[in-house]
Amino acid sequence: MKRTRIEFTFDSAKLEALKLFMKEKDVTLTEELDHCMDGLYKKYVPQAVRDYFEKQEAEARKAAAAKKTKAKQSVGTAPAVSEPPAEG
Repeated sequence: MKRTRIEFTFDSAKLEALKLFMKEKDVTLTEELDHCMDGLYKKYVPQAVRDYFEKQEAEARKAAAAKKTKAKQSVGTAPAVSEPPAEG
């Protein structure tokens, strides 16, 4: 699925402390926020809707894979070119 940027405000001193202690644990803020957002998504979006989106995503991946396979096949098969008869 397409990713979207989210912006919000947070106390800068707290953010610096958070980054410092997360670095000690070899974790990034982005990883943790992704995890939190996934949790919120699962908590509030009904299962039937999540299933629908997963099905749509799977179909899009299949279509992209088929398109990629077709493109690879057509690269190896260039059309034949006939040369004009030699004059003379």
